[in-house]
Amino acid sequence: MNKIDIVRIPEIENKQDGIYKIYALSIDDISLAINGLKEIKQNAQSQYKKLVVTLRMIANNKKGTINDLSRIVPDRKHKEIYELKAKRKNARLFAFYDESGPDSKLIICTNTYWKTRDNKFDRSQQARQFEIAEEMRQLYLKNKGEKENE
Repeated sequence: MNKIDIVRIPEIENKQDGIYKIYALSIDDISLAINGLKEIKQNAQSQYKKLVVTLRMIANNKKGTINDLSRIVPDRKHKEIYELKAKRKNARLFAFYDESGPDSKLIICTNTYWKTRDNKFDRSQQARQFEIAEEMRQLYLKNKGEKENE
């Protein structure tokens, strides 16, 4: 059985009065989202900063919905998975909502993707990242259900 946790994302502060709390999913103490963000930070500092701005906008949101933000795009096939984009950049971060908590709504980041000119028209690589995010969401929900039934 996998150890499933949600962990804080460095440089993202969840405000007490913000509606959304942003975390990264960790499976067996490994977070693809945090590892991917570290790689983006190391290799493309400006893209990392723009992605952090997007995450902070979400964390500071007090209006109740983030669907209006143009940098958050739902996938057509995996309707529960969202793609967070750095504005006009290649860095992508995949996430899903958990709105079942009484006090807050969680956005749980799963993995990253680097969209390039070479893979822009080859949708299979990006589709695979959406599938990975969906698989991780299912693991999270299964684990959460098991904890609630204990």
